[in-house]
Amino acid sequence: FLLLAVHGGKLTVRTVLCEQYHTSLIRDPLYNEYLHRIGQLFFGVLPKQTSSCGGFL
Repeated sequence: FLLLAVHGGKLTVRTVLCEQYHTSLIRDPLYNEYLHRIGQLFFGVLPKQTSSCGGFL
């Protein structure tokens, strides 16, 4: 289904899919990172903001 959403370029479809499959996606923390990167590349989602201290605070 994600490939269909990518092909259609619809952010709302991606968002609904992520919500529907949330319980499966939380099994592996990397899934969220992958989906966020897909969102950046194909749906115009902004990159995550990182702290200027590199996360050490």
